Amino acid sequence: MYRAVTIAALRAGTALDDSSTLESIAAGIRFSWSAGNSSQLLVDECLPDPELRSPQVDAHVSQVSAHADVRAVLVSRQRALAEGGCVVMVGRDIGTVVLPDAPAKLWVTASPEERARRREAETGPGAREVAGRLRHRDQLDTNRAVSPAHPAADASILNTEYLNPEESVHAALALVAAAVEREQASTR
Repeated sequence: MYRAVTIAALRAGTALDDSSTLESIAAGIRFSWSAGNSSQLLVDECLPDPELRSPQVDAHVSQVSAHADVRAVLVSRQRALAEGGCVVMVGRDIGTVVLPDAPAKLWVTASPEERARRREAETGPGAREVAGRLRHRDQLDTNRAVSPAHPAADASILNTEYLNPEESVHAALALVAAAVEREQASTR
């Protein structure tokens, strides 16, 4: 969602320190679920633009996401999307701010170098540059005044540094199953 606001602001030529205009952009984007069993998040009724993962968006998303007014709009939208069902949400403050009462919270981590290697495998050469950008974004997001990025106290930490994608999914599912089982046992 923050990437969608960032790309819309960049395309409109909006100054990234203009909180009120960024808030308006965030409020104007429609987020919804696609139909079917494997719902995907739609942005203005379309699948997300691949450009959301571009270096240009990577370079500016932390600046956009630091605005309290933008965060207020998007947190409200995220909570609305989570109503009425089991959802998987990815974000640096989902477990601490957006859905603090979620029964299962994962903090998935790997070193900037490993994350850059994975991104390079997806998008092409430039792992060293990507690792530097990831480290910089991690630092910005961890130290921002509003909703700093950190694991929830009750989150399970999943370090995927040495796991392949299949192993990562298996480990995540096991942690979620255990959390759901604990939640169900506590309500009996």
